[in-house]
Amino acid sequence: MVSASAIGFYGPGDDDWLTEATAPQTVFQSRLCVEREAAANAALAQGIRAVNLRIGLVLGRDGGIFPRLALPAKLGGAAAIGDGRQWMSWIHITDLLRIVERALDDPSLSGPVNAVAPGPVRQREFQRALTRALHRPMWLRVPAVALRLALGEMAELLVKGQRVAPRRLLDADFDFRHATLESALRDLIPDPVAPPALRAADRGCEIYYNGDCPVCSYEIGAYARHAARDDLPLRFHDSMRLTQPLSAYGLRREHLERRLYLLDEQGRMVSGFPAVLALWARMPRFRRLSRVFSWPPLRALSESIYDHIVAPGLAAWARIRQTGART
Repeated sequence: MVSASAIGFYGPGDDDWLTEATAPQTVFQSRLCVEREAAANAALAQGIRAVNLRIGLVLGRDGGIFPRLALPAKLGGAAAIGDGRQWMSWIHITDLLRIVERALDDPSLSGPVNAVAPGPVRQREFQRALTRALHRPMWLRVPAVALRLALGEMAELLVKGQRVAPRRLLDADFDFRHATLESALRDLIPDPVAPPALRAADRGCEIYYNGDCPVCSYEIGAYARHAARDDLPLRFHDSMRLTQPLSAYGLRREHLERRLYLLDEQGRMVSGFPAVLALWARMPRFRRLSRVFSWPPLRALSESIYDHIVAPGLAAWARIRQTGART
């Protein structure tokens, strides 16, 4: 049995490395994780191997903490918390899924396993790397005292941070695909407007859309006709009927019905409005539009509208239509 615990097990830290051998503290976060792992370890009495993954900050495009960090950064609101020197222990969603698979398959793994990348960074460095990837400035600072007043004890993890090492995974020779933050951000925030030389060499670009949504189907149908007319190497798929190619990326139906996905010729996945920009950049008739909407303020506004209004609204409409069709 693989159980989801958290690095909150260790409580707030300073500059010391925290490994699976580090004892918990007496704060709420630690007590919660201790009790959670104790409940999972009840499986041991039944002869079941139990692995408690102590998961760090998960970085993925479609949920978790990353979109919540990226949105204010896109709008120019990235900030250092306090002095910004507290550690952030993170993990890319792809590596987390691979760690779960390894924990299921490897009988030598049991007990606590720190599911974090081997390269934690300080909070200020994380924000600077994020704003560089998004081509945004970073100039704000949130006083630590303000967070403590607003969040109480829960603010301590944000103010003090945790420097966690994946000691057991490293000892087991686990190969991280994204061992550094720069690698993770390159995957999470690919440049949607490729240079002209790369555009001309595009081969096998796949676009996945929600075919249950009439608006999506109509728009994608227009793109498909333009692509066929111009003999472009673009292939369009209804993600509600063809899900297998995307399951390797950890995408489920609830993800596919809410966003457009583009898988480029190098196997990189882009979703949401960046996928729209990437599609436009590959079509001569829409390339100028991609440049206009890539202007940072307009892009940030468009992404926010897409993520919070357009995509959920169209997905809800598609579900209602499908429910009505079945009844």
